[in-house]
Amino acid sequence: MEILLYSNITNTLLSRFINQIKGATGPLDIRINSQGGDVVAGMGIYQAIRNYSDKTHIHIDGMAGSMASVIAMAGDEITISPVGSVMVHNPLISISGNKDQLEGWAERLGKFQNNLVSIYQARTGLMAMQVQELMDRETVLSATEAVQFGFADNIGQPLKAVAY
Repeated sequence: MEILLYSNITNTLLSRFINQIKGATGPLDIRINSQGGDVVAGMGIYQAIRNYSDKTHIHIDGMAGSMASVIAMAGDEITISPVGSVMVHNPLISISGNKDQLEGWAERLGKFQNNLVSIYQARTGLMAMQVQELMDRETVLSATEAVQFGFADNIGQPLKAVAY
């Protein structure tokens, strides 16, 4: 089965993804081209991939940015296009509220950040401090760099254009 994650990561995408894999059997190919999106929805997709009962192969066709890069880490194998990229950064949020509400969100963001560091670290084998430095710099990795740092296993063949 092949699933495209070619949009922003939202709760709607999470629901659609869960419905697509519900009852599925056999290997799962997930193709990613996304700038990222919602942390909570993305963590749901990440965990659904990790819980899938068969082999999962992530294909980064374009960008696996922000939360999409975290989702990519869930695959058993990660192949990145020669023109693909992976972007990592600290979690962001746009909110309004009073002082107490905003302080609470700062604490939550810290917990989200720690979770993301753990996911990247487990996949790449980098030390937590190295992962955090990449996130602090809002790093965009080329395909070669993604493989070098462990964010992908290999570089795939370029997608072939088809004339209509």
